[in-house]
Amino acid sequence: MATEASNSADMKAAASGNPLILEETKLRTEVKRLQNLEKAHADSKFSMGRKIKQNDNAINEYLPNKIAEYERLINTAKANPVPSDKEKIAAINIDGLKTTNKDAAEKALGDIATRVRQAFNTSESKTIEYRGIEFTLSRGFSLGQLKLYSPDGLMHQYGEKEGFSASGAITRFNNYIDSFEAKIQQAQAGIEFAQKENEQLKPRLNEPFEDAALLKETQAKHADVQRKLMKSSQLEAVPEAQRAEFDRLIAQRKKQLKDLGYEKALEESEADDTPMFSRESNLVAAGLPKAAIQKAVNLLKSNWKNAPEIIVVQDMKDPAIRDAVRAENERQLSQGAKGQPEAFFDNGKVYVVASEMNSANDVVRVVFHEALGHYGLRGLYGKELGSILLSKSWLLLMQTMKT
Repeated sequence: MATEASNSADMKAAASGNPLILEETKLRTEVKRLQNLEKAHADSKFSMGRKIKQNDNAINEYLPNKIAEYERLINTAKANPVPSDKEKIAAINIDGLKTTNKDAAEKALGDIATRVRQAFNTSESKTIEYRGIEFTLSRGFSLGQLKLYSPDGLMHQYGEKEGFSASGAITRFNNYIDSFEAKIQQAQAGIEFAQKENEQLKPRLNEPFEDAALLKETQAKHADVQRKLMKSSQLEAVPEAQRAEFDRLIAQRKKQLKDLGYEKALEESEADDTPMFSRESNLVAAGLPKAAIQKAVNLLKSNWKNAPEIIVVQDMKDPAIRDAVRAENERQLSQGAKGQPEAFFDNGKVYVVASEMNSANDVVRVVFHEALGHYGLRGLYGKELGSILLSKSWLLLMQTMKT
């Protein structure tokens, strides 16, 4: 897909004679690649965090509890040893029949297996206590199927045509009991493995995305090329014979903006962009309703030909704001910046912070500042700049904020 986009950009750039088209496509592709790597890094950290949590549970609860349970079962089985007399078996309780007689036990086991197998109810089951440990015979999903369970779960499933051997079942009971020591060793090994794995995973959990700086730099380059491309496209749309008049009108409209107090925004418009937050640290923000601001913003930009997307957020904790933006804000605050941002520009979008707006004037000021500073005069308004500035949009905005 990247190759196809590159080829298309090559052709478009060659046809237009504008190399910015090719540069913009390449940067856009690179930004996407780095963003995919950033997402993969975040997904990897999430998986590691989940694995660490699972290991912690195995280390501190699940496996220690299993070890304690096997030790209890070992002691229970030792209290009910297998007799040396071949005609007898260890103590067994089969549906209320307690016996150590081998023949009686095998007959009772065979009878109960037949009843469970032929039961109409699929939930039919019987408990067998052997050497103090409980085992269960249950009917399978289909008539004739039979399942044998130990305290650990399913031991064996008998098919419809598979015969049930009572002596074989008793052998399974003894084999299960004899496996306790090995199961304890397996659990202990599992704890050691989980501990070692967590020792490796936990330091990696705090590793930052190694290409974070490159992504930020590439995004800034891409935004700069986008602005240049947009400005060049707007200028190319003006016939050569009208260029002088166009430049005169632009100069006139710039002066109008300066007179309105937007000189700083104009400076940003004419310079290479370094993303900045609009702050007003000398005011105590009261905040305006988010919905009212969004309604006013929509009205304000309704006549703009190339208006950027303007998003109103409640505050800097709003989930619509990327983590990277919040981190940059904290960095600037740590270096002496005062107050929370009133607005900012990110990934081609303008964000207005509702909690920092005190009036309709504030909304107009920050929207014009961010939009002009990052989109530029030609890119934002085309030929309509003067008429928009001198229109009644400001008055309409005031009225909207009041309603």
